[in-house]
Amino acid sequence: MAARVTPKERVCALREVYAEELAPLLADPVPRVRAAAARAVGAVGEAEHAPALRALSKDPLVRDTAARALGRLADRLDRPL
Repeated sequence: MAARVTPKERVCALREVYAEELAPLLADPVPRVRAAAARAVGAVGEAEHAPALRALSKDPLVRDTAARALGRLADRLDRPL
């Protein structure tokens, strides 16, 4: 008999998949793509993505977006990053 997967477990699994797909886009050569990826990683990422967001916050073209994403990630994970 297969084990039942709870809705919370499904959401966590989806977040992991999306975060893995989004992380490489933080280094995209197009600033709008980097900014969009930062916003998305802030929404669904994990603590392991914090260093990439910190590095991106030094990029003058997307620093504000990256800083907000880092703050959102910290708030969502309920811990400082």
